[in-house]
Amino acid sequence: MPGVPDTLIEIRADAPEDEELAQVAREICSLYPPESSKPNFELTDLVERDGKKFVRLSTMAGSLHLMLRRGVKLKSFPRSLLSARDKDLPDYEYVA
Repeated sequence: MPGVPDTLIEIRADAPEDEELAQVAREICSLYPPESSKPNFELTDLVERDGKKFVRLSTMAGSLHLMLRRGVKLKSFPRSLLSARDKDLPDYEYVA
């Protein structure tokens, strides 16, 4: 049985962090119809990998991790992701 998924969302390194985090939150919420309730999540740790900067998505809703992957593939979410099906394993997949 898989563990807890982990999603890292790329942010611009040259932009102020607080503005980038607010923009990422707006972009996540925009994936949902206006009449639906907004997803419950937090943007937590800042992580640097492969010379890029990412923020970790923290949520109990595993479907949100899948929604972001789908959004990237359908071009409705404008950021790249690093995604792992289990945060305790080192196997991250780059989604762009």
